[in-house]
Amino acid sequence: MLPESFFAAAKKEKIIVLVTLFRDSVDSSVYKRMEKEFNKTIGRQKNIELELVVTKDSKYQQTYDKLAASGHEPDIKGFFDMYALSRYKDEYVDLLPYIERDEFDTDIFSSKIFKSMFFKIDGEEKIYGLPFTYSPLVIYYNKDIFERSGIPYPPTEWNTTDWTYDKLLSYAEKMTLDTHGRNASELDFNWNKTVQYGYEGLDSSLRSWVGKYFDKNGLPVSSGISDDGKTAMMNTPEWKRALKDFRDQMYKYKIRVNGAYTDFYMYYTPIGTRNCAMHESYPSWDYYFKEWDERKINWNVAALPSINGRVVSAMDILTFAIRKDSANNDKAWEVYKWLYSSDAYKNLLTDSDYVPAVKEFQAQWLNKNKKERPDINWQVLLDAADYADIPNNAVWIPGYEAIEETLQLAMADIISGFRYDVDELADELNEEVQGYLDEYWNEHTYVKFIPAEGK
Repeated sequence: MLPESFFAAAKKEKIIVLVTLFRDSVDSSVYKRMEKEFNKTIGRQKNIELELVVTKDSKYQQTYDKLAASGHEPDIKGFFDMYALSRYKDEYVDLLPYIERDEFDTDIFSSKIFKSMFFKIDGEEKIYGLPFTYSPLVIYYNKDIFERSGIPYPPTEWNTTDWTYDKLLSYAEKMTLDTHGRNASELDFNWNKTVQYGYEGLDSSLRSWVGKYFDKNGLPVSSGISDDGKTAMMNTPEWKRALKDFRDQMYKYKIRVNGAYTDFYMYYTPIGTRNCAMHESYPSWDYYFKEWDERKINWNVAALPSINGRVVSAMDILTFAIRKDSANNDKAWEVYKWLYSSDAYKNLLTDSDYVPAVKEFQAQWLNKNKKERPDINWQVLLDAADYADIPNNAVWIPGYEAIEETLQLAMADIISGFRYDVDELADELNEEVQGYLDEYWNEHTYVKFIPAEGK
């Protein structure tokens, strides 16, 4: 055993972890206890002094700037999502060499959630963050509307043979009503007098929607680019079919709000209005669920339907990342591993509602939510992990920021009705994205790029 004097003499490396939370009230004493426990144990052994800095989402930039101004930028940052991880990937450390070196047990995670974290950049697999929690895309529904319509509730079991998007469209048509009570499947339905919609869906992430489609070889087409990363492929038959199906929700089947009626959900969420039967969305405890409780909405949750025999749930995954500019990445990795140890992970979950990516804590999450809202089918959110999108809907591609912005604008143009001819839109989208790819590769040395498909 080493003498006490050894520990006293060794210089400790300070590692700062900036934890950003999404709640108004935070018990800072929990994090102080975590910090103290680490410094007494692992910190003492590894010569690390840990400082946990906790801030609210609304004050993140202010807190970060304050740390930077004092010369103490955080070594580890979290929680943030895949979009932020992709956007700033060049600032973060690839964790895969550390994972392999230390034989870090990745089996602690839900398998597909872990695979959804993989990037493939210049032909190499990289992981910039391990999954901490996830939020799946699911169907929320108003039970009262289903009961009034005489339609069975959507299933809670994933990948059932008869729960397809065609079935969803059929249900949604019957639950989309005008002022005279006629539904959208009837010839005399008055679209301009719609007072209840059968469905509301994605409106901000086109790759999340296209991620439901696969090519003839069974490969996902959501990246919209070729395997070498140099050629845009957003006007393929699969992309055009995806854009057409998306457009038809509003302008053929008329089951969801279109651009002319965007104020329909001005004051409440779709389910919160009491005038929307189904909403394909991510869960939100502080926003959606709180509102529905206050408005006494009789709601529940169901699995997503399949398209062409496949079910995909786009995942919003939160993570931590190590800054490349950290003074000591090796010691930052020691702290990073500790964040996923049972005690630390359990404490960090205190201020998170998302589903734990670590399987050990999923039963605890399920019991907590069942206790708070016993009638809700919470198991649906857990089971969604088996249908996670791989590659993730927000994973990096060349020309990332410009392409993401272009895709969001294209989605908005379809919803608004500004662009009805989606074949033409796909061709124009493809041409614009090709320009961004050319610009990217003109500035970078070319190495083969393969869109992420997991490990």
